Amino acid sequence: MRLSTLVKAAACFLWLLLALSRAPGSAAESPAAGAPGQPVPGAAAAEAILARAQELLRDVAVPDASGTYLPVQSGESGATHFTWPNRSLPPAQRTKLREVVEMLKEVDAAAGAPPGSRAEARTLLMWCLIRDGETPAEELQRYALPAAEQGDPLGQNGLAWYYAGLGDRENELAWRRLAAEQGLAEAEFLLGLGYGAGIGVEADPAAEFAWMARAAERGLIPAQLVVGELCLEGEGTRRDAAEAARWYRLAAEQGNALAQNNLGIMYKEGLGVARDYAEAARWYRLAAEQ
Repeated sequence: MRLSTLVKAAACFLWLLLALSRAPGSAAESPAAGAPGQPVPGAAAAEAILARAQELLRDVAVPDASGTYLPVQSGESGATHFTWPNRSLPPAQRTKLREVVEMLKEVDAAAGAPPGSRAEARTLLMWCLIRDGETPAEELQRYALPAAEQGDPLGQNGLAWYYAGLGDRENELAWRRLAAEQGLAEAEFLLGLGYGAGIGVEADPAAEFAWMARAAERGLIPAQLVVGELCLEGEGTRRDAAEAARWYRLAAEQGNALAQNNLGIMYKEGLGVARDYAEAARWYRLAAEQ
């Protein structure tokens, strides 16, 4: 099970690099917020726009509790891999996500908006731009750089994606590490993935486990899956099937089908838990129903 999950996560990692590696300006960019001729909202208007944007975001369903990666089936091979949540959103919800982006840009450009509102708008804006998956590299850099330089972990992670698209591993890892050190679970996961697969750094199982465990403790489902397999295989940590089962259960109880399937295997084989065919069948069934 260890290799399968790592390969799936790595597939997502490489797919995202390709998504962000398009030449700047290769896709149509939105007009810059606050451009000449566009009205700039005052404090009250900015607050109202931000409230509306937050309301719309609540309607943009993320069908996986991790909020970062989703397991989906490949059409030809049937293999499972990870992709961004927006790739599974209905067209109407994707349109809504991009509507929110434009609203947040307006608040970000509003000189009369309270500093707290502008900061919150920038945080939400970075979340949306990274999740979109089709954001032009130049636009991502334009919004990520100021946030990153101010120490915002979402901005730092966004800038890491920008450098990843340029193939600049050194800057990618530097900014990713800054975000991870501030406790951004997604950055911790990706840094751990890099150490596990030797992407941009020398492979280091202990470092992989350390970063993955941090992300897993924050409830990130893909990290919980990888930590479970590291514990099962004894890579970067001591072999402990019971601990592996615990991590699979945490992800399975959040509704993740891959974790439910893995937990079913644990019960079927009696790995880290008492062998229980009925319990194995229950978890297999839950996974199959998805």
